[in-house]
Amino acid sequence: MGRRSWNERVAIVTGASSGIGLAVARTLLKNGARVGLIGRSVARLEAVAGERPGHALVLPVDVRDRSALRVAIDRTVDEWERIDLLVHCAGQTSYELIEDVGEVAGDVLETNLLSALWAVQAVLPPMRRQRSGQIVFVGSLNGHVAPVGFAVYAMSKWGLRALAQSLRAELNGTGIGVSLVSPGYVQTPMLETELRLGPLPGYRPRTVLSPDTVARAILEAAEANRRDVVLASPWVKLGLLLGNLLPGVQNEVLARVARPPALHRGNRR
Repeated sequence: MGRRSWNERVAIVTGASSGIGLAVARTLLKNGARVGLIGRSVARLEAVAGERPGHALVLPVDVRDRSALRVAIDRTVDEWERIDLLVHCAGQTSYELIEDVGEVAGDVLETNLLSALWAVQAVLPPMRRQRSGQIVFVGSLNGHVAPVGFAVYAMSKWGLRALAQSLRAELNGTGIGVSLVSPGYVQTPMLETELRLGPLPGYRPRTVLSPDTVARAILEAAEANRRDVVLASPWVKLGLLLGNLLPGVQNEVLARVARPPALHRGNRR
């Protein structure tokens, strides 16, 4: 990110109208950054922009629309002549057993993964001209382990890991950094939707993160160019490591936590 202070920086935040994206946008604005706010709710984006007049652009866009997303990002460059930070927070969830998955799979993959690629393609030209910048993807613990019921969502988040890894290598030596921040459950409207659908694997209310906590971690990752940040307890991190070393044991654990979504499926019918 260089030595520029936040009030000299320009950021793009997707998914800025709610959840983690909203928290990131507010934190950036409080720190003095100028922010292009990308989301679908005009009213919510305008409310955020009103918290720091003159420092935000309201850019109502469905991130699945590749051309509209590029136009929105180009408008930010035209307005402020640079982009120092892209934070891709836009996301959509899916909580179904694989045999029940329908067309929502396409929406999830487009929103969570393909739109990240389209956003990157739009910010890279100005960042290359500047020879600086930071790209932060908001991943998930489900990008490291795929519980029953989260197959489609996990596919999108594992894809973000692949995108981050390949992009990081591609940009080596350019001055542009790439970070992936992977939280567990976060208190957002997305989580509220999931909780209405049924019991969630591994869900513990006391471990749920606040959006502000995740936002701070995102900005810290951007400042320090941290490659991969997993926001979870040491025990969860240890479990991820052991799961990679002992895939058979991991499979048995995942099979046991499959009972809640499987029972929920039976109750729906």
